[in-house]
Amino acid sequence: ALLAAPLVVILLRQPEAEARVAELAQPIDDARQGDFSTLGRYALTTLSMFTHDGDDEVLYNVPHRPVFGPLGALLFWAGVGLALVRSLGPSHDERHAFLLLWLGAGLAPGALSVPAASLGHTILAQPVAMIVPALALGEGARWLAGAGRPQQARAALLAGALVLVGWESARGIHDYWFVWPEDSFNRVLHHSDLHEAARWLNAQGETRQVAIGGFLNERWDQQVMALDLEGDGWAVRAFDPRAAAISLPGGGVAVLPAAAPRRGRPGALRKRAGLVRSSG
Repeated sequence: ALLAAPLVVILLRQPEAEARVAELAQPIDDARQGDFSTLGRYALTTLSMFTHDGDDEVLYNVPHRPVFGPLGALLFWAGVGLALVRSLGPSHDERHAFLLLWLGAGLAPGALSVPAASLGHTILAQPVAMIVPALALGEGARWLAGAGRPQQARAALLAGALVLVGWESARGIHDYWFVWPEDSFNRVLHHSDLHEAARWLNAQGETRQVAIGGFLNERWDQQVMALDLEGDGWAVRAFDPRAAAISLPGGGVAVLPAAAPRRGRPGALRKRAGLVRSSG
């Protein structure tokens, strides 16, 4: 609270000082107007992010990919239940209560801001989200040990940990090293397609007249090409392939991202300027 107080005071006095807050605060804005449906929907999605839903922004995630697979999800909610029992039960274990407060504080931004269950907004919950499944594994081992099976308890704990870590490792490698990088719009957002187009242009050397057909009204496309194109004399333009036909004096190359809409007249575009569709 002490660390956040100066920022809160400034934003209360100058709400226009941080435009990003206004962009992301739809659940709070709707609730202030008496509509709690958005907040409820976002909260439900955020609570589902460990089992069957997740961040839908392709920029940071395989859309709607949950944090855990089935085993991890089961252990996670078992650990949450265990922490609730230990916190509210006769023992009143402050350590488990702290974990629940930590988890709640970390997940709150996922329910209060756009988009729901954002992995970036809920990053505070990342450490505790990995601790909670371990609680369930440890409790299962203690139960076996208390039943007079210490060797089975150790074996079960080790086997459970190895299966959980191995499962999530294989799942993460598959999703984030293979599935996520191949998403065409994700490649646009990270400018991978323009990087590869620049490499092709450097190798060709036939023209330095380039037109970039993108749909982000920002300067980053031009900056990417400026960084990757080698040498001087490049003339780089930008256009929206959904709404414009182009003609490059003296000829040139039009670069379209793989995720560009296929509407319009690509045949006419190809006649007026050499067409490169970067798809990786």
